[in-house]
Amino acid sequence: MDLPKIVKIKLREYFGYSNFRNGQKEILKHVFANENILGILPTGSGKSLCYQIPAVCDDFGLVIVISPLISLMKDQIDSLRSKGIKAAYINSTLNRFQRQQILNEISYGEYDIIYVAPERFRSKRFIKAVNKLKVGLLAIDEAHCISKWGHNFRPDYSKLAQAKEVLGNPQVLAVTATATSDVRRDIINKLEIEDCKVIIKGFTRNNLNFEVREVRDKQEKAKELLTILRKEELPAIIYTGTRNNVGELMELLNNKFSVIGYHGGMSLNYRKKAQDLFMNGERDIVVATNAFGMGVDKEDVRLVVHYNFPANIEAYYQEAGRAGRDRFSSKCILLYCHRDTRLIKFFIEADFPEKNLIKRVYKWLIELENNEIRGDIYDLAARIPFSISNSSLESILSLLIKNNYLKKVRSSEKSDVYKLINPVLPEELQFDFKRLKKLKKNKYNKLKKIQEYATTDKCHHQFILNYFGNTEELEECPGCDNCFNIDLDQVTIREEKIIYGILKMINKLDGKFGVTTVAKILAKSKAKKILKRGLHRLENYGMLKNYTQKKVIEVINKLIKKDILQKTDQLYPTIELAHSGYNLLQNPYSLNWSLNLPQKKFNDVEKKLDKKTFKANNARNELSANKAEYLDRLNIKQLRQLALDIGNKGIKKDLLPQLYNHTDYEVRRRACSAAKKLADKELVKYIAPCLQAKEAQVRQYALKAVLASGCKEMLEVVYDVLDKESKDYNIRLCKEIIDEFKCKDN
Repeated sequence: MDLPKIVKIKLREYFGYSNFRNGQKEILKHVFANENILGILPTGSGKSLCYQIPAVCDDFGLVIVISPLISLMKDQIDSLRSKGIKAAYINSTLNRFQRQQILNEISYGEYDIIYVAPERFRSKRFIKAVNKLKVGLLAIDEAHCISKWGHNFRPDYSKLAQAKEVLGNPQVLAVTATATSDVRRDIINKLEIEDCKVIIKGFTRNNLNFEVREVRDKQEKAKELLTILRKEELPAIIYTGTRNNVGELMELLNNKFSVIGYHGGMSLNYRKKAQDLFMNGERDIVVATNAFGMGVDKEDVRLVVHYNFPANIEAYYQEAGRAGRDRFSSKCILLYCHRDTRLIKFFIEADFPEKNLIKRVYKWLIELENNEIRGDIYDLAARIPFSISNSSLESILSLLIKNNYLKKVRSSEKSDVYKLINPVLPEELQFDFKRLKKLKKNKYNKLKKIQEYATTDKCHHQFILNYFGNTEELEECPGCDNCFNIDLDQVTIREEKIIYGILKMINKLDGKFGVTTVAKILAKSKAKKILKRGLHRLENYGMLKNYTQKKVIEVINKLIKKDILQKTDQLYPTIELAHSGYNLLQNPYSLNWSLNLPQKKFNDVEKKLDKKTFKANNARNELSANKAEYLDRLNIKQLRQLALDIGNKGIKKDLLPQLYNHTDYEVRRRACSAAKKLADKELVKYIAPCLQAKEAQVRQYALKAVLASGCKEMLEVVYDVLDKESKDYNIRLCKEIIDEFKCKDN
């Protein structure tokens, strides 16, 4: 079963990609074969493309996307429109006139793809408009919400099978990043797509480093957070359990970092502003409840900290997955305090209130004199003549709505309006309490699992894989605190330097030599053939001279085995970089396995390097040395740390121009970030190579540095960037710089 040729054409035409990511092609094959699909793909793997591509293919039909959050809809629609795709959303941010206008345009076939919340299917006008067209695909984004929210918080998620029927039973594509086998079954049953194809692609995120830090109390936790934020690279998301905690952490961090707060109790305008400030890089840290997450597609988040204990592994992995979407090394740190589990237990009890409490609330609603019940959750909870938490009341009202005892007539940010439907005596209320009890027990089991994750001494990556039902055994841990102690981490840094040198040299040799010749070059062989060909003049000649030629061949063979190098298919095979080798050459941080080379040999090499280059860490000698020579002594991780320190501590600023020209993406990006923080015109004068870099993020950081410093010498280069730039955000930055400099001239 092959994909129609038009799909590849549309991929390049609208999205600018020449190839699909892992899992996308497989899902699309089933979409174009008119089959129902449940796709489980990791965060950042491009799930949305699986339902956006069909929308731009001729005669496919209208694609309706069920999306859980307003912010998620808006971001995706803005992105699609910028690509020339006819897309729209309908939600509560639009006024009545705007909604009607879009409904009219839908019925006239003006759109290829529309985004709505599940609650939209209550609207007869909406149903009437879409039924005038052929609906080709019903896509459910973040499909785990069907299982997570369907029973109480958003009951319309459990009615999507009826919505599908109303639309004429189009094919269904449900996608999510996190779903256990139980959740997968729940999604399939609730959508009534028992015949669907289930496609699961690896949960492992090789660029994420998982860490758990146990703290005794609130004070130690706050202190640990400050230590983390001062040491680790930003931007960062800090997840906290309650709205009050957001306020407390804002007070703690406000004068120390560039920070913004975000939670569901804030006004829609404030939340949008907060999200924009973080997404645009104007704030380095966002402190948020779990209201901040789905739809947040910021590629360069380097750190996610869970300040409070998450309710389950699904939530934790989903939120931690906001880090490193650009596939660069990022950290996910969980601050574990045993007392935090009390908060989770409180929420579980609130989600599944006791039978007597439900009856008491219902009785109070009946006794209200007004036909309509007005007020938000906080107002109603304050008016009830007995003690009840806001969360418990919200759960009870949701249960009453789901079971057709109550109807939400109107909803706004300030107040809600409810109406009772055919009131009965409290004793006559009919609920499936057995099912509620089972769901409650399931929540406690999930809490137990995340506690096991926090306290295990086994690999955190492997624990997560096993939790999601993946039986794959990792050969090597991609990075977690249980697998990599300090000593092993130091070994990895040394190995990285050696491997990077090997790859760099093989890339230079351009696949012209075999394993033995390459090993001779690395082991500093004086063989006639090596000298005659001038191979002894290569940059990394003899870099493994402390090893025998046999040992070097072992290292190369291991790189071949790991698909980092590959042999050519010839009578006398030569070696060249494989695809992952090219990636590793650009991003050496992503090395996720150990060469297990002898520690003694490493130490010998390091001692010689120390004597030769660092002169017993004498700072004066370092500063007086030639800058280029000094930088040559540092490995990739040290260079990245240097760029970070220049920005955070203002040290060795004069080295920044050399870092702009480095081959490593991450070094250049951090160098530009440092230039932005320092806002020094003299340092920004030399940033042109980064403005013209092939990587959009390097260009973005370089443009921010120009803007922050006000360096007019770069204006001509900015005009050149604007002419060639394809990324919307970078185009806006270019225009902002040009406008800013023009204003200053005037």
